Amino acid sequence: MATIGQDLFTEGANTALASHTPDVGAGWTEESAQWTVVAAQDNLRHNTTFTYMARKGDDIGDDDMDVSASCKCAQASNRNSGVCGRMTTADFDNAYQAYLQGDDATKVDLFLFSEISGVRVQLATYNADLTADTFATVKLEIRTAAKKVYLDGVERIS
Repeated sequence: MATIGQDLFTEGANTALASHTPDVGAGWTEESAQWTVVAAQDNLRHNTTFTYMARKGDDIGDDDMDVSASCKCAQASNRNSGVCGRMTTADFDNAYQAYLQGDDATKVDLFLFSEISGVRVQLATYNADLTADTFATVKLEIRTAAKKVYLDGVERIS
């Protein structure tokens, strides 16, 4: 597979995501303007307690794809961070979502959801038992017949 979207979130100063130019591909579209590229850490930070998504503007279609990112939950309880694939509408109503989410004040687990026409369905959970504020690579692998989620290179959900 070719890499058609990539972003290392490097900036000279903190920048709103909508003003940030990615390393590869088109810019970002936000469900709500709640994202900042943090220059000192070369990462993307979500600014509120509400769940909002952001989408890179690359046309990657509905085909097989792998989407991955280094993610962390700054506070474990009720926070999440992850990736989406097959997001097909501008209103964020259709996608597969793989993300880390806190299960209490100190531990973080891995989830896989589908969202079709705005209806979210939990497909699987893995008790990752990660500590809050720890980076882990979340990879969502989408194929016609199967969806898999990897955590730090190890398949955890299929």
